[in-house]
Parts: sequence; structure tokens; C-alpha cells
Amino acid sequence: MNAVVQCLCHTQPFAQYFVDERHNDHISPHSPQRGEVAEEFGAVVRALNSRLYKTMAIKDFKRTVGKYGPEFRGTDQHDAHEFLMNLADWLHNDLNQGQTRLPPMSEQNHSIGTPDHIAAQEVQTELNSRDRSVVRKLFYGLHRNVILCKTCNERSLTFEPFFVLTLSLPSNDRWTLKELLEHYYKESTIEYKCSRCNKMRECVRKMDIWELPPVLIIHLNRFEQQDYLMSKNPSFVDFPIELLQLSRFVVNNPKQSTLSHEYSLYGVCNHYGTIDGGHYTAFCSSPPASNNWHKYDDHEVYDLRSSNVKTAAAYVLFYQSISFGIRGA
Repeated sequence: MNAVVQCLCHTQPFAQYFVDERHNDHISPHSPQRGEVAEEFGAVVRALNSRLYKTMAIKDFKRTVGKYGPEFRGTDQHDAHEFLMNLADWLHNDLNQGQTRLPPMSEQNHSIGTPDHIAAQEVQTELNSRDRSVVRKLFYGLHRNVILCKTCNERSLTFEPFFVLTLSLPSNDRWTLKELLEHYYKESTIEYKCSRCNKMRECVRKMDIWELPPVLIIHLNRFEQQDYLMSKNPSFVDFPIELLQLSRFVVNNPKQSTLSHEYSLYGVCNHYGTIDGGHYTAFCSSPPASNNWHKYDDHEVYDLRSSNVKTAAAYVLFYQSISFGIRGA
């Protein structure tokens, strides 16, 4: 929990939003969490930003987290990725300025000649009408999914928002982040019911990025099930620190410049140990894109050389768009 919070507190536009207490003006009256998670998270951000670690703020935050996520109570190890996903949902609920009482959003299949940019705009308009918060603004991107029937060439098009890229680690001793991304976005052949043929057909599926978020979170999925047992994949992943270039995975979108495809690393959530027991730490740079790195290990803070940021313990990577800079949300 602490490692994830440290990485989020080093997400400068996100942290500044809470330091300036702008969240107080955005509390949703419809949130199941009643604004409590946003309030306590804001207190933690302000405590850490003041460089005065206030135990009371952390305890109040953990108590609130346990209230809405009983699985996170106590002192046992909890999965950092799972906690991040839950925390993002709670904060979005608390700060959502959209029309939350709209009916559920249906998957829109734009297969009848709708230009991609028009279809994407329609999806974004609907998303913004129901889900509008600092969480969505900073952390969410948009995927484009295309399914092409090999029999009749019917093209099925859908768009889907994403918060985290979860990358599988095939069995090997060493990977690069580029290789994992290539595997994630590679073309595949699937069985799919073609709307024109009106039957199951062999189709080609291709997913790519339509719109990148200002802050990109990448989850290296080290925990996998083998023969009904969960195990940890200890493979080393070589990831870029100063420049992650994503242009090859982004479809030609007139809304985004090439510069917005470039990211720099500012946070790493690490997991040491096994699935049954372990420990989390955070490596964060202050400010982002600098060589001023620190290691956060519970209440302890240590200087860290940038050459020591890459380890086989890396679990969740936090990147910020170079073009976004450190503007506020």
C-alpha cells in the first residue's frame, strides 16, 4: 500500500491537485465512498508533500481503505496492482463530475463505414459525459480494436478505455519492455461471429493505442497460475528510464502529436519475495525525468543511483508524458 501511495504522490499534477485542495470542489454526492477516500488520500498527499510524515494521516487513510476494501485490512501483504486498481476506482467515484446516473455504456461496434476518428470521438463524448475526474483525465487512454473477417473482409471497430497496461511475462530469464509491448499489441487470429457472414469465422484481431494518457502505468504481471498453484515469475525486465518511445504502437490519430508518444520514468513499485510473503518498496524521482532518485521502504527514505533503478523486482512502472511536463490537472 505504501509503495503505491508514494508513486502516486510523485505523480506531480495528481499530487498538486490534492495539495491545492481542489478535490474539495469536486466531491460527487453520488459516490459510494461519500468522498471519504479522496479526503483521506488528500491528507496523506499533503503530509508527504510537507516532508513531515504524519502517522495519523496514514492511519486514517488505511482505516478508510479497510472500510471500503475489507481485503486490505490488517498488516498482511496485499497485491499492489490490485490495491492501485481499487484506489483509482474509489478516487474516481469520489471525484466524478460526470452524469453518473446515465444508463450503462454499451459496447459500440462501428462496422458500417464510420471513419475511425468519428467513432473515437463518439466514444470519448459518451465517456466524458459519465466519467469525468482527475483520475480519468490523467491516467486513462483509449485502445482501438479492429477485427477483420478473413472470409468477407468485414471490419468490426470498437474503442475501449484503459487505466493500466498489464503485460504478461513469458517464461524467460530476461525481457525488454519493448518486447513485452510488441507481444501485447501483436496481431492474432481468433474465432469470431462475423455480422455480415452471420456465422463464426476465422478473423484477424489487432489492438493498438488510439490515445495515450498523460500518465502511463504499466503492470508487469509476475504472478501466474501453474497447475492450480500461483507462482511468481522472477524474470528481469529491462525498461527505459529517460525515454520510452511508443509511436510504433499508436495508430495515426490527428489529435496527438508525435511528441506525446514519448515518456520518462518517475516511479517503480517493486515486489521482493514470493507470492506467499514479501515486501514492497518504491523508487521515485523528484522531480520527474531527473536523476534525483530515492528509495522508499515503509518509513525509511534512501538516496538511490539511477543505475540501480532497474531490478528484477520491478512490478508496476509509472511513466509521465514528456510533452505533458508538470502542468497541473
